[in-house]
Order: sequence, then structure tokens, then C-alpha cells
Amino acid sequence: MRPRRREQIASRVVAATSDAYEGFLRRKWIIVGAAATSVALLLGAPARLDFLRDLAPRADEAALTIWQVHAAFISISFAGISIAFQVLAEPPLTAGPARRAVIDYIRYPNLLAQGILADLIIGTVAIWLRSDVNIAVTFCLVFVPSVLVAGLAYFRLSTLFAHPHMLEGLTVDDLKRRTARALERIGSPSESDLAFAKAVHDKEFLRTSFAQDAGQRIFRSVRHTGTTGIVDGVRIAALERVANTLDSAALAVSAVESSPETASAESTIIIVRIAPGDRVYSGTVLMHVLFPSSERGRDAWPALANELSKSIVVSTTKIDARELLELELSELQDSIVGAISDRRIARVQRGFGYYNDVLEEVAAYRPQQEFALRPSWRWLEQQSWEIDDAAAAGNRRTAMVAIDSAMSRSMRAVERDDVEALRAALRTYAHVWEGVLLLRTDDVRYSKEHLLVSLQNLCEFYIPSRSLSSSPKVSSANACVWVFVDLAKSALDAGAQLDAERAMAYMGGLFQFGHDEFKESRKHVAAGLLALGGWILYSRERQNELDKAKLSSILERLEGLPIFEGLLLLDERSEDLGSWRFWELRESLPFAVTTMSLHGFAIRFGLLAMRHEAAPRINSDDDFSLLQRLVGESSNLADHWPSDVARDSGVVGAVDRFNAALAAWETRQQAEEAAMGLDEERVQRFVSSFATALVSPRRLSDWFLAADGRFDFSADEAKFLYLNVLVPKFYFIDSPRAWANPDDLARGLAGAIVRGEDSSIIALCREVGAVTSTTLAELTDRLLETIVSMARPFVILMNSGEVMYELAMDHQGDTVKIGDADIPAFALFDVESDEHVLVVDLEAAPALERKAEMKAGMTPLDGLDVAVGVFDEGSRSKSTGEPEVRIETGERLRWHMPPAAAAHFFKVADSTW
Repeated sequence: MRPRRREQIASRVVAATSDAYEGFLRRKWIIVGAAATSVALLLGAPARLDFLRDLAPRADEAALTIWQVHAAFISISFAGISIAFQVLAEPPLTAGPARRAVIDYIRYPNLLAQGILADLIIGTVAIWLRSDVNIAVTFCLVFVPSVLVAGLAYFRLSTLFAHPHMLEGLTVDDLKRRTARALERIGSPSESDLAFAKAVHDKEFLRTSFAQDAGQRIFRSVRHTGTTGIVDGVRIAALERVANTLDSAALAVSAVESSPETASAESTIIIVRIAPGDRVYSGTVLMHVLFPSSERGRDAWPALANELSKSIVVSTTKIDARELLELELSELQDSIVGAISDRRIARVQRGFGYYNDVLEEVAAYRPQQEFALRPSWRWLEQQSWEIDDAAAAGNRRTAMVAIDSAMSRSMRAVERDDVEALRAALRTYAHVWEGVLLLRTDDVRYSKEHLLVSLQNLCEFYIPSRSLSSSPKVSSANACVWVFVDLAKSALDAGAQLDAERAMAYMGGLFQFGHDEFKESRKHVAAGLLALGGWILYSRERQNELDKAKLSSILERLEGLPIFEGLLLLDERSEDLGSWRFWELRESLPFAVTTMSLHGFAIRFGLLAMRHEAAPRINSDDDFSLLQRLVGESSNLADHWPSDVARDSGVVGAVDRFNAALAAWETRQQAEEAAMGLDEERVQRFVSSFATALVSPRRLSDWFLAADGRFDFSADEAKFLYLNVLVPKFYFIDSPRAWANPDDLARGLAGAIVRGEDSSIIALCREVGAVTSTTLAELTDRLLETIVSMARPFVILMNSGEVMYELAMDHQGDTVKIGDADIPAFALFDVESDEHVLVVDLEAAPALERKAEMKAGMTPLDGLDVAVGVFDEGSRSKSTGEPEVRIETGERLRWHMPPAAAAHFFKVADSTW
């Protein structure tokens, strides 16, 4: 028989015996077999066996012999397996999963149960049920199978020792199963989670955060006083009982201190600061209790604090799934890092492969449960980076293993169209690259080249051919481009100019041929090179670094690339653009304000790259704005011209071309906007906001309005208040160039109307008024002397916060305190007056009739005595050429001056603010 044939037969035998072994050791078959054997032994106890009677041993001797032999064999078997477990004290991978894998593989718990149960049955037969039939049944159905099972267990255990890779595979399978279960527990809400969330939604007294209505209410905190544990649930009924007790106590006190009709109290609020599944320690704040408004209602607190603490169910035996997952993977991490330190390349390769398998389990759950799993998978990514750093710091071969592992994870993410997982895997390239740059040895150049080629193959070949959807495909390609940008930036910072050039060379050649759907990615290539150029300019000017970096080589690589489109991309805030925006923040101090300027340097470098190009076509307001910023950077570029680029007049010509393009765009847009009709919705918004601004806050002129029929105003001279202003038309159209809020315009114009009324009132009162000089110390006495004879005194405060403070003007600004009286008041801060206080008697003051002054096209505002209109007459601004509209308002004022009209002005000599 041929050797290969023998191996095939042997493997089939091993598989068959393993299947039979596992089948026999299933718990249900152990129970069924034990029950059937017991019934057979009970029935066979009185029977005698006549077959080969002369050769049969005596029943009592045979039973005892079988029992002793079986007990000895099983004892030796268990002892041998226990010794084998000691050999597995330090398995090649993580200890816990490896030991569990061996125990599960040989079915040790079931084997133990079968051996003990078989020994009990044989012992029972030997003591109470000895007969010829039972000896035969026991030997065939109990003794022989038990010995065979123990032998097969030894056989399986020897297989693991003979094939260590098999043990590693079983270990990883166990780790993957436990990872899946842990992720399921983390991502799936438990019954206690759902019950707590429902209670927070349904119960008014229960919250999880402070709200605005908490105000200045007194609260107490409840802390955990027990041992460390996991929150298993919250007893909502207990919390509700405490809240009701505090509310009842507060209402009872309120009823005693006031009439029953007015007795009231704010409700108790319990703010729970933990949730089921959280780990709590001694002293952890469990909740805050906001007491009702009555202070005496807090007397019940000491008796209820303990009950509140007990309402949080804390388990000291429950295991946190996230912590367990981290612990298991930390052991795997230590195993891989140890293999890296020992230069055991084969084990490092297998370790990275096993770790990738575990990460795949996480990736399978993340799209559906990303929010719940975010802390776990972020920790996993960090752990993988630590392994990558160790591999990069090892040697050339371990670094290449880490690169291949990153490539493998990236390929799997591409196949799933999981862009987020791809970004996580791509970050490994940057980590390994930074580690390799630190080695400074000759042989690491192969690792660098291997990394660049690997990343290029992923971008150019694997993503276009394997990604299924167009959008994830382009996003994946863009993410790869920005990894190249990070590689080049790291090399520049490390002073490795040749490595930076190499990374930029690979990046510059991406997607040049045959990939029409990746035209967008070519813009990202341009954006990445512009970001690198901006970083060099920034580092030279702000940090006095990177003087040896070659800007000229970046300018050469930008030739033929869409530079303007690349600059537009840098304006976006997208994950596709990597982390370039935060390069300048990496050395900033925490909690310090930093002015971010790197983007301006990128635009400056873009102007340098475009100085010999034609003006770009402007298609949107974003294009217009970017071109303006390019022109604005021309002076900075002239003052800080890079030393490694030959100075020429190209920038001057580019600025002229860009300004001409800007002027042509503005002229074209102005003509289009001039032909557009007004947006009625915006016009109505303006009118509505204008009316609202005249109502609140109250106008000063409202205090002087005469009651209907009280005076005859026909003989009084009419004064007219008009507004006739031209404003940009884009307030009332949907302009692509600018966004202007008609509400803001309305509030500003309404304020102008009110200021005109205020000035008119002050001027009229000055005609019949007298001025008195005083000081802050004497002001209250002078005012008290003045108002004592008035029927309806009214005070106007002008341009002095110090006087307002002295007269205790309330926060609503409608009364002042003079003596013991609260006098109606009005505050003005933008009126022309050297005096600070004006006092009039509204019964004898000038009376006002206020009417809307109309013309065609204007709309009167009900109850406000003002008319307003918006007119599009096709006018243009003389200075800018912008289309404009005319806004007109009209108001007619008639004043009736009573014979005894008088006003009293006070000038406070020592008022300073």
C-alpha cells in the first residue's frame, strides 16, 4: 500500500473515531446511556447466565475486580490529563482561550461525568446487584466504553501535542467565539437597559441629566457605598416611592405655611448618573436628588437616602463583557509582541493572522451596532497599532509582516465595502512607516519600499477590481491617497527627504491611466501635494524647520494635476481628506487657543503652483471665494518667497488674470440678479420682522400716545418721519453669491425708526423743560422733590448705567426706585443728550397722535402706525454695481402741547459711565 494511501486511511480513521468520541460524550447520550444501563441491570439482577458457564468467573469476584480495575484506570486517566494541563500552563498564544480550547476539544467535563457515573454503576453492581447477567452487561456497556473513551481522550490530547498549529487554531476559534458573544452582549440592550430607558421616557421625575428648569434648586448626591461591581438594574418603583414621599412632605409644609388654595411645591427630580452595565466603585455618584421648593420638605431626606442607594442593584459577580474582551485580546497581544521580541517570524506571521481573524469578528458586528461598540473597536484599533509599532521597531522582517497584515485587513475591508474599517487598517501603514523611519539602518529601505508598493497595489489594482459599489470604491481610493500624504509628511518631519520624495512619487502616479471613475481621486492627489507644500511653508515661517525640504519637486509633480480643484477640496471638512487640518495642532498645549493658519499656507502654495496657469473658470460662489483668497495671498507670497524656488513675475500676471476673472463673474452675476424678481416669502419675512421689532421692546412714544378723543390735533403741526434707503437686492432674492437675512435688515431699520421717535420726544420736552445739576448722592432726593406733586410721574434715563444702578432699575427696565415708590421708567442709551434723567408728568406732558404715512405700494402695519414698502426699481450701486432695492417707511406725528406742560432734566455731574 502506498504511503499517501496509508495517510488518507489513517486520517479517515482519526476523523471517524473523533466523531464517535464526540458523539458518545454528548451530555444527552451519557444520560440516556446511564438510564438504559441502569434499567438493564435492575432487570438482570435475579437472572443467571448459562452460556459458557464453566468458563465464567464468579459474579462477586468478577464485579469487584472490574470495579477496581475501572477505578484504577480512570484515576490514572484523570491524573494523566491533569498533568497534560500543567504542560499547557504556558501555551503559545493567549492562555485562557488555549486552555478552554483543550478542555472543549477533549470534552473534559463530559469525560469526567462519564467516568464518575460509570464507576458508580460498576460499584452499585458489585455491592447490590451481583449476577452473571449484570457482570456481562456491566463489562460490555460500561467498563469497555469507559476505557475506550479515556483512551480516545489521550489520543486527542496527543494529537494536539503532535500538531501545535492545531492547538493555535483551536485557541483562535475559541477567542473568536468569545469575541462574538462579548460583542453581542455589548451591542444588544438587555432587559434592564430597555426597562430603564422606558422609565426615563415615561416618568416625569426621572432624568439622566440636568435641565434648564433645575434653576437654583438645592440637591443632594447619593453615592455607592458598597464594593466595586457592575450595575445590574435600577429599581424604578423604589425611586418613585422616594420622590412621592418628598413631594408629599413638601406639599404638607406648604399647606401649613400658606392657604390650602395657594399651597404648591415643585416636584422632586431624581437625576440618575449611571446606567445598567456601568462599573461603579465605592464613592461613585449614583444620582442627584433635586428637592421641592419647600426647604422643610428635605427633613425626610436622611431616612430615604439609604433606600435610594439600595435602588441601584450592583452585582459583584457579574463580568463586564467589554473588560473580558479586552483582557483576552491583551493576552494575544502580549503573545505576538513576545514573538516579535524573540524574532520568531513564523509565529509572528501566524499571530498577525489570528489577530486579523478576531478583528474580522468585530467588523462583522460594527456596521449594525457601531455606536454601542465604538469604545470597544476603538480600543481594538489602538491595540493593533501597538502591535504594529512593536513590529516596526523589531527589524526589517517583522515590519514586513506588519505591512502584509495591514494589506490583508485592507483587502477584507475593500471586499465588504467597509470604508471605515479600511481607514482603520490603513492607519497601520502610517504607524509602521513612522517606526521604520526611526530605525536608521540600511536594510529597512526594503521595508519602506515594500510598504509603498503594497499601498500602491491596494490603490491601483485591488480597490478598482474588488470593490463592489462606486461610492465606497472612490472613498476607499481617496483614503489611500491621504495615507501617502501622511507618509510623505512623516518623512519630511523626520528629515528623510529621499523617503518623502519616494512617497510623493508613488502618490503622484496614482490613477493616471485607465480609471475614469477615479478622476475625483486625482483631485485628492493634487490636494495632498498642496497640503504638503503648505506644511513646508508653514514649518519654515512659524517653526523654522524643513529648510532642506524641496518645494520645487512638489511643484513639478503638480504639473498636469487639477490644482484649483485640489484647493477646493481642502476647503471641505470630510473624512476623505485625512488629518491634514490638524497637523499644526499636534504640538499645541491642551486648553490653549490656537489660531489655525495652515490652510492659508496651502492656498499660498497653490498660488505659487498656479502662477503660470490661466485663470480657472468660476462656476460657483465657492470658486469665487477661493479665487479671492488666492489673490489675497499674493502679498504674503511676495514677502515670504521660498528660497528654493526661482523668483519671477508669474504671480503678478496670475493676480491680474484672476482679478479679471473675478470682475467678469461679478458682472455676470449682477446682471442675472438684476433680472430676478423679488422673493415674496423673503419680503413677507422682512415685513413681519419689522413689525415684531416695533412691538418688542416697547417704544418710548407709546407712553405719550393720547387716548382717542381726548385732544383735538387738527390745529397741531404734523411732523413726518421717513426712511428711504437703498439696500442690496440679495436680501430679497435667492442669490448664489451671498446669503443675507432679511430679519436682520428689518431689525436694523426698525431701530432707526425708534431712534427717530426718541430724538423727537427729547427735543420736544427740551422746549418746555428746565435743567438741574446734581450728584449721584443727591439725585434720589431731587427726584423725590420733583415727582411729589405729579399725578403720573414718568422717568427717562439717558446714557448712564451708573444712574440706572443708583436708582435700582429692575432687570426688565420698566421701573426705578425713588424713595419707597416704584416709578415707571424707560432707558435710552443712544440719544444725543448731556443730561442723564428726564422726568415728566404723563397727565400734563405733550400728547401724541401717531399715524401711518402712506404712498402707493406701501403696507400699513396694524396697531403700529407705520407703513412700509419694498420697491425693485432696477437701480444699481454706483460704487459696486450691485443691484439694489428701495425700502421706504412713513410715519406722521402730531403733538398737542397742554398749557401746563413741563419737563424736568437732571444732569448728574459725577456720573462716569
